[in-house]
Amino acid sequence: LRAQMQRLMSRERRERERLDAINELTSFAHRQPPPSAPMVGLGLNFDAREIDWLLFRGLERRVPLPTDLDLEGLLSCVSMEQAEVQRRLLGLSARCGSTKLKTAIYEVFSAGGKRLRPALCLLVNRTLRASDEGQLREKQTGYVQERTSNEVYTLSVAIEIIHTASLLHDDILDDAETRRQRKTVHRAFGPDVAVLGGDFLFAHAS
Repeated sequence: LRAQMQRLMSRERRERERLDAINELTSFAHRQPPPSAPMVGLGLNFDAREIDWLLFRGLERRVPLPTDLDLEGLLSCVSMEQAEVQRRLLGLSARCGSTKLKTAIYEVFSAGGKRLRPALCLLVNRTLRASDEGQLREKQTGYVQERTSNEVYTLSVAIEIIHTASLLHDDILDDAETRRQRKTVHRAFGPDVAVLGGDFLFAHAS
């Protein structure tokens, strides 16, 4: 009994220390951060406010997103590549043999979305690109970056296609009425088109 009591007390002490550490970190969540310059691309100019939010998000889900944290600004360093990904996604509808399915696929990808998965793929590519392909070269006009390879675009598009296909099928199971402020595919075109659309996307991504 004595040994068991000691183990319980030791465990309680560790849990209390862990809770105190978390409370100490999250106690800064409501402090007013000092004014700072706007960010320039993801990771290029983080200040204490953004870093604090990222840390708090990992420790405390209730910490709200800063109102002036702009996603478009965060991903501005891959905005051109994102536009190419979107162009390729919209072009998928041309591969459909059915007019109804073609319209449904086009509607899905034209409804908007953050496209975070392709963005992460593009950012990783920029980080890990070999020096002979992705090295930033200094010229008189500034820094010029080599073009993103077709393989990276293919992977980025495939990741977003798989995600979208799962949403089409999930909306049927959940009987969801809207997706991104528009009618879901099974509501607008029928469940058969939604099932075939998801299968078409899964097959195309593979």
